[in-house]
Amino acid sequence: MTPDSARDIGQFPLLSGLEDAVRQRAARSLRWQHFASGAIVIDRDEEQADVHFLARGQLLAVYWTRDGREIIFTSMSEGNYFGELTALDGVPRSLCVYARTAAELAIMPAAVFRELIRDSGLFRDRVLAGLTHRVRDLTERMCQLTSLSVPDRVKAFVLRRAVQADCLRPGAVLRDFPTHAEIAAQIGANREAVSRALSAMRQDGILRAGRGEIIIADPDGLLDQDL
Repeated sequence: MTPDSARDIGQFPLLSGLEDAVRQRAARSLRWQHFASGAIVIDRDEEQADVHFLARGQLLAVYWTRDGREIIFTSMSEGNYFGELTALDGVPRSLCVYARTAAELAIMPAAVFRELIRDSGLFRDRVLAGLTHRVRDLTERMCQLTSLSVPDRVKAFVLRRAVQADCLRPGAVLRDFPTHAEIAAQIGANREAVSRALSAMRQDGILRAGRGEIIIADPDGLLDQDL
């Protein structure tokens, strides 16, 4: 088995291509951990401040309300990282992150994360760009929640996934697509409303659905939203 310190960290965009000394320090600091499907990776209000890099699998960052309703803030895929806010300000975790599938993570101590920000301009610029992207994404989602109907929110969700996967073209396939319940938890709706919206999109010829995947039939239909 390859020692943890010798593993390739180039799979993580935040760590790829850093200055040699910085990259080696980052690699030495990481500890690798496996999580089973459904396992809690970090829990809300935890005070540990490590930064996590997702090497394999899928994760969901969620908030559970007092009545047990699940609100999904983001779905994370391989290469993503999270936990940097607590590493920077020391405030306990605001969300729970759990494994949607079996997952492997590389975990960096908060102190090392802050050192890399201090010592590497490239690393610092990437962290700032990531935080900026998060603010823009949350702003967009808030605007959608307050201004779009549920069918248009579902369209926007599928459109966002297609753009992120570079699949906004006829016949493109979005694989491992979230369940109707997961979509509902991300867009502030219920599962039944999401199911109706996706059914209407199929009837309109915008998409076709398979088991765990969506086929884009009419990309222009995704762009047609009643604002």
